[in-house]
Amino acid sequence: MQESREHILTTSLQLFLRNSFREVTIKDLVAASDLSKGAFYHYFDSKEQLFEEVINHFYSGLFQEDFSRYSHDSLAAFYRDSLTGLTERVNRHPTQVSGDTSLRANHYLLVFDALKRLPSFRLLKQQQQEQELAGWSAIVRQAQQTGEITAALPEVQVAKLFIYLTHGVAVSFMLHTQTDEMLLEVAAGFDALYQTLKV
Repeated sequence: MQESREHILTTSLQLFLRNSFREVTIKDLVAASDLSKGAFYHYFDSKEQLFEEVINHFYSGLFQEDFSRYSHDSLAAFYRDSLTGLTERVNRHPTQVSGDTSLRANHYLLVFDALKRLPSFRLLKQQQQEQELAGWSAIVRQAQQTGEITAALPEVQVAKLFIYLTHGVAVSFMLHTQTDEMLLEVAAGFDALYQTLKV
């Protein structure tokens, strides 16, 4: 039973990535799942409910960083652990399996659609952003206090530079065929920013 539910979620994700929420019909979802309409409705009451569960299942954890796992010995160790965490989350995501670069671009469209349609997801994303900023700000503050970095920028601004660098590179590379290229670019950006902050 759980296997069928997971199958519906996975096939529905692929449909929502290839088309917008509005374009995907219940008929499309039933056909893609290879289940009868009755079996499909056994798991989900509506396309809206299925969409919300797809988003919660595949995207809620994608943006969640566990900062307690990262080294707090230095900013350098922290950002390297952050890169490892990012790599793990990206490689776990089902859009990596297909190799279809258009799905990577549509991933952003799907997230924006979810932010518009699902208040609970919008709230979760806002909370995750606040946690991300707080986590980075804390390690930057420590790096400033220990003299690891000497740039006289406010800690929140430095934290945002690391965060926005990650997001900007991800958007810039969304049509590339290899996620490894994007991750290498983020790593190079982190290294360059860190060296600049030390001067």
